[in-house]
Amino acid sequence: MIHRRCIYLPRVIKINRHQHRLSHTSSLVPCDGDLSCGVCRKPVDINYGSYSCNRGCHYAVHSKCATKDQVWDGIDLEGVPEEEEEVIEPFVRIDEETIQHFSHDHHHLKIHGNDSKGNHENKFCQACVLPMTVSDRFYSCVQCECVLHETCASLPRQKHHPIHKHPLTLLHPFSSSPTQELVLEYHRKGFFVCDGCGRVCCGFVYRCMEKNCHFQLDARCASLPDPLIHDCHPHGHPLFFNLTRGECMGCKCGGIFRRHVECIQCNSFLCLRCATLPSLAHYKHDKHPLTLCCGEEEVTDDLQYWCEFCEGKLDATEWFYTCDSCRVTLHVTCLLGQEMYLKPNHIIKDDDNEVEIARNSGITRPMCDTCRRRCGEALYWVSQGNKWCDFCKIWIQNNTTSIRNHELGKRHRECVDKKLTDMREKSAAKDKELKKNEKLLQQIEAKATRSYQKDIATAQEVAKANGAPEDGTRDWVLDSASGYYYNQTNGLHYDSKSGFYYSDSIGHWVTQDEAYAAVKSSSDKGAKVPLIKKPVPSSEAGPSMAKPPGRLVTASLNPKRTVKGAASSVDIGNNKRKRLDEKPKKVSAEEKAALKAREAARKRVEDREKPLLGLYNRPF
Repeated sequence: MIHRRCIYLPRVIKINRHQHRLSHTSSLVPCDGDLSCGVCRKPVDINYGSYSCNRGCHYAVHSKCATKDQVWDGIDLEGVPEEEEEVIEPFVRIDEETIQHFSHDHHHLKIHGNDSKGNHENKFCQACVLPMTVSDRFYSCVQCECVLHETCASLPRQKHHPIHKHPLTLLHPFSSSPTQELVLEYHRKGFFVCDGCGRVCCGFVYRCMEKNCHFQLDARCASLPDPLIHDCHPHGHPLFFNLTRGECMGCKCGGIFRRHVECIQCNSFLCLRCATLPSLAHYKHDKHPLTLCCGEEEVTDDLQYWCEFCEGKLDATEWFYTCDSCRVTLHVTCLLGQEMYLKPNHIIKDDDNEVEIARNSGITRPMCDTCRRRCGEALYWVSQGNKWCDFCKIWIQNNTTSIRNHELGKRHRECVDKKLTDMREKSAAKDKELKKNEKLLQQIEAKATRSYQKDIATAQEVAKANGAPEDGTRDWVLDSASGYYYNQTNGLHYDSKSGFYYSDSIGHWVTQDEAYAAVKSSSDKGAKVPLIKKPVPSSEAGPSMAKPPGRLVTASLNPKRTVKGAASSVDIGNNKRKRLDEKPKKVSAEEKAALKAREAARKRVEDREKPLLGLYNRPF
């Protein structure tokens, strides 16, 4: 069995993790030792399909890992003859101590090593932009200030890097005849932003020359080996370039604009910004070199560190530089600067601004013309006679509405991305709340609609059951004063509550059959139906044409009594209680006295109010 997508896997490919072509096989030949994938570093099962090296190298890659977009360029090389890549040497050797480098082809460079005469002071490598030290071997120009580390001078002109699928070409901003557009842009601006560590640099750059691909790495990130053995990793495990990201063990940052190397065994990460920090650095007030300390695991309250430069408290759990002999400690940024890979006296351009990078090594630190504070960094910027402690402040002053577009502002992309992420999360939460409220509103509207439809159906049933009499006519009119329905055609009144009919010709309430029988007999005799019927409608607004509620009664019932019953114990006319034998009840002396007093009180009230009766009838 085989997946459909696996049928169309390319047969021969070239990936950025290996120097030879790879061929797809359904199973691998058993070999000594276990095979691990060259991309994800997980074991490879030889019983399943994978890619292996054509030249017989002990190298294999999972099918899914080899065909990822970040690893493979998407070209199937089956049937394409393999050609050896042309190796272009970075320099031409003149003699044992002299070379002619491609970046400085108009002058020769001479080797220097173990310099004790001070020729290395205030000199920076043109490739990695790090300062020269006493122990460094470097090439320097005999006619100008061009300096290159011996290792930097040997950087290959082209190379494949694990974090990019296309080959990278080595460029520099000092070419005397740039021809390509990317080289022209770099030559015009004099700086670039590394896609590996996110730092601004003015040294050598490895850049992808494919169309619409602008990936670039500085010389330090491009020179990191795969795997990498770093002194700050506590277990000494190899660190591999992987496609995953996590929290850096150095700066504790997990920025998406930085690439990482990963320890598979510890599941720990190290960003390229921390991985490229120099292990040794020099401080002008210390004759010994400072070493990079990767933090202390156990820190007591009695032991505190202070930065020699900013005089601030130093967190011993973070990375810092220290001298074991002099016990000097400094923050990484205090020693190397925020923009540690920009050379002093270098000119960079951004739009119409020409900015010179100056070294802050004087006795008095200059004053920033924007924030009006002393420039505390190792470098400061000079443009149009003004001084700034940060290049972005120059851009803010000249382009207050376009801060987001400037090239050097890319180093702030992590802050911008965090802000955008927060905005997206808030927007998503707001959209979720709106959708929830909209759904709740729809449920309420649906419930109200069902209730309304139910009420309409109930009203229709009630109207149908309690409507006007279904006699085939539509002449019934509701009298709002009496509450009866009146038919002007036959002169009948209808009570919807009892279901009886009334007519003047009948004189009492009867059923429907009796009422229509009386109307028919009256019409046969030629009797004229009166225009005003009883009960007379008294509503000034006029009758309503709505159908009357009520029910029909088919039983022969009369609301009036036809047989006189026993006499009531209360005489309505005299308002006196009578006995059954019609003899008045005997009244005691006490009752007579009470009645007499009540009558006297009534007369006194009438006599008192009699003079006031005329006031109510007096015309105004």
